[in-house]
Amino acid sequence: QTLTSIIFTSSVQHAAVNFMQLDEYGFVPNLPFMLVKDPPRTKEPLTEQDILDALPSKREAVGINTLFAVLSERATKPLGDFEVEYLRGEKVREVISRFQQDLSRISWDIKYKNKVQRLQPYDYLDPQNIPNAISV
Repeated sequence: QTLTSIIFTSSVQHAAVNFMQLDEYGFVPNLPFMLVKDPPRTKEPLTEQDILDALPSKREAVGINTLFAVLSERATKPLGDFEVEYLRGEKVREVISRFQQDLSRISWDIKYKNKVQRLQPYDYLDPQNIPNAISV
């Protein structure tokens, strides 16, 4: 249970939180990471110009997008594709092989659902897109 929690937190959960950031924040008006004006103090409607004035400058937007592009990079091999063999032996190879087969099946299921069931593909949690570790 503890090992599963560590693997999940440092791979799947991290991928779910980080790798969508550029897609979500990349178009600054969609979900601005910051606003440069004070928030409204009344419930009166804002004008389009009020909203535009609160958005960051083009230069700040480039900085924001650069940050989220870096945070969205996948810098290690995919989950289950280990770079270093820390454990050895036939039993270990069997467990790793079974784990890789499970990941392959899950990846196939996600790709299939993206193709036939989803309007917009959701591939953030495809095991082929989840790194083995956190690398920021």
